[in-house]
Amino acid sequence: YCARTPERDLFMLYCETGAAQPELRGGLANRTYDAWWFEPRTGDWIDAGPLTADAWCRIPLPPLPSSQDWAMKVKLRESE
Repeated sequence: YCARTPERDLFMLYCETGAAQPELRGGLANRTYDAWWFEPRTGDWIDAGPLTADAWCRIPLPPLPSSQDWAMKVKLRESE
């Protein structure tokens, strides 16, 4: 599941247990986003590093940390 702002500067994703590797589309072309995994079992946020949208507005995501459910926040880097 995914929701994003109309400005395409913030995405919130949720991956159920056993979900396939997610793909994220609809970012701003050639822009950098910062990403964090959310561990719902502990409430911890884990830095997932910078992600860059390609010319076709696709943002490649890192592998899920485990086969359990996870959430992710992807936010446009403001320094660009």
